[in-house]
Amino acid sequence: MASPDELFFTQTGMSRDRVQAVIDTALHGADDGVTPAAAPEKQARFFRGPYERHVLSGVGHNLPQEAPQKFSDAVLSLVKK
Repeated sequence: MASPDELFFTQTGMSRDRVQAVIDTALHGADDGVTPAAAPEKQARFFRGPYERHVLSGVGHNLPQEAPQKFSDAVLSLVKK
């Protein structure tokens, strides 16, 4: 049986050498009913550059609308890096 990583690369047609070497900040709402907060933890393996993950309490799926200040602060922080 193929590993979850192998399934990802097979299904997307993405090769392992194309894993992105970029700065990434993942924001996730703790109260997100669409994508559970645990799911993005698995995404870190697809980044070779600096990677940060923030789970925002009291926020659901639509971060820019539900927490505009926290969202914009994270974007501005990323741009300054």
